[in-house]
Amino acid sequence: MTEAILKGVLVKKFRELLPDYVTLRHEDRITHGIPDISTTGDKFTSWLEVKFANPNFQSRGIQDLTLLRLERAGSGLFIVYREYPGTHHRRTYIVNPRVIGMPMDDWKFFSEGFDHKWVIDYIKELHTHVNNNRS
Repeated sequence: MTEAILKGVLVKKFRELLPDYVTLRHEDRITHGIPDISTTGDKFTSWLEVKFANPNFQSRGIQDLTLLRLERAGSGLFIVYREYPGTHHRRTYIVNPRVIGMPMDDWKFFSEGFDHKWVIDYIKELHTHVNNNRS
């Protein structure tokens, strides 16, 4: 399993399950700090930085700062797929960039397995909630 494969599957699932959304995968090896995926629907955009933790990961400081700025302006989240070596134990985390520096064992918002649908359902609910509160 690699981070690139996880990103590809997540984008494919977004396009399959939310066909009215526009989901883009951003790959720019020159400009650092741009999140991996953006998804726009219900007149709102979420930016997602995907990480594969086997069992840990490191993010670039610029990614953290960019996601913090995006989170303050709208929606910026880390999606962390964690695999525990030597076991079949996997988890998917949705992590606010404000707490990304906390130990992973302290993160409480997760689903068991590599659960792309759970991520998509969360983003859909977030976008629906934001859209419903605009008046």
